[in-house]
Formats: sequence, C-alpha cells, structure tokens
Amino acid sequence: MVRILLVGNGEKLKIIALGSTKLSNLNLHDVLYVPEITKNLLSISKLTADNNILVEFDANFCFVKDKLTGKALLKGKLKNGLYQLSDVSPQINKDSCVYMSVKENWHRKLGHPNNKVLEKVLKDCNVKISSSDKFTFCEACQFGKLHLLPFKSSSSHATEILDLIHTNVWGPTPILSSSGFKYYVHFIDDFSRFTWIFPLKQKSETIHAFNQFKAMVENQFNKKIKIIQCDGGGEYKPVQKIATESGTLCRMSCPYTSQQNGRAERKHRHIAELGLTLLA
Repeated sequence: MVRILLVGNGEKLKIIALGSTKLSNLNLHDVLYVPEITKNLLSISKLTADNNILVEFDANFCFVKDKLTGKALLKGKLKNGLYQLSDVSPQINKDSCVYMSVKENWHRKLGHPNNKVLEKVLKDCNVKISSSDKFTFCEACQFGKLHLLPFKSSSSHATEILDLIHTNVWGPTPILSSSGFKYYVHFIDDFSRFTWIFPLKQKSETIHAFNQFKAMVENQFNKKIKIIQCDGGGEYKPVQKIATESGTLCRMSCPYTSQQNGRAERKHRHIAELGLTLLA
C-alpha cells in the first residue's frame, strides 16, 4: 500500500520509507523519506519529544537549547518565512530507512501480537491490506520477547551405583522445624535414583553432611564415589576440596545455569510435593 504525504498546496507526495537519523547530536525518529519534497521540514513537537531540549524563537532567529544547561545547540535564521538551521541538514539515507508497512503499523498499535492474532483482528475489523503488504519480522519483538532456548534433556545414565551423585541444598524454610532446622541437603545416586536427605541448621553444615554421607555409602557398598555433581554455591567449596583430596571428581554447573543440575533441582520439587501430600 502506497503512503502519501499531503502538502500545503494540495499536492500528494509519495513516502518511500520511514526511519531514524540524527540532526547534529539530536535524535530524529519516525523520519519520512519523501524524495519529491523541495525542503527538509522539521517537526518541533517531535524534536522536543525525542530530546531533552527547548526551542526559542524571535523575529529573526531560533535557538535549540539544552534544557538542563541552557546551552545553545543549534541556531536558525528566518528566511522566506521559514526558520532555517545553519549547516545541519540531516542526511537521510534511503538504504538506512525502514519502510513500515500497514500491517507492521497495526502490529505496533495493537501491542505486538503474533501474526495469527494480527491477521484475525484485521479481518474481523475489515481492515483492507494489500497483497503486496508483507510483514514477517519485528525487531522490537526479538528484543522484548527474548528468552532462553530450551535445554536438551540429558540421556546419560550411570551404569553402576555411586558412579555419579547429584546434590543440592534447599532453603531457608520460612518456618523452622521442631529441631531448629531450616535447610536440607540431598544426595541422589544417578544409577538407582535413591535419595539421602540430611537436615541442616546452616548452609555451612553441608560439608559435615557430605562427610557423613560419603563415609556411610562407601562403607555400605564397599565402593568409592566417582563423581559429585553440584552447583557453584559457596557451601560446596569445602566439599570440592574434600572430594578432590579423596580422588572424587567434582563437577559444578555454570553460574546462573541451574538446568545443568536439573536432576537435583527436580528432586526438590518431588520432596516438597511429597511432604505437602503427607501433611494434607
């Protein structure tokens, strides 16, 4: 759909594109690229809305000033009934402008809905769209609706007991237990999925729980723990040291990437849901 700019003498000029540029150090948005227009016209309301400035006029001159400092940024002189800014005409490059189709314009006005919703609304409201009006990509949607890509489910599985132990600390609980505990740490055997839970009064007690767990399972199964999988929490720094000294490999997930410790994280939900069910 061709967009038209109607000028004062009634002539209709074709708008080729819409984009952004700069006037000296000032921002200009929603700039219309109209090759047939004879003068570059500037909207004062748009200029002041897009920048922290004020504009002053007298009989012969106009001044664009910084609103905070009062410093004159641009100066214009009256010529043939128009205030003309000196040597600062914006350079509008057609290739850098982005043409906004009718469909894209409605997409923005309606709050950036997806294409199916947009087409349904336009159809229900009898808004006529030209077949040549194509709109498939919105840059604002890419930034505003950005989210992490899903992590692939792990298919790895330990082949023997104690080959891999998952662990994580939960807490603090808003209500202390009768014995004063407000945290717990669990240890999950990747092979059997058997889980051991140790209540804690402080996170710093994690190392004592690990030593107790390690001594118990290695004695019961007559086998050493090969790998410990945990997050990078400070409570696991002493655990890492003890594990390294005993020949156990300690794997830590990347910062802010709890998905890499998914089995331990999901076990928290299982424990919480089971506890609530037992209390119901």
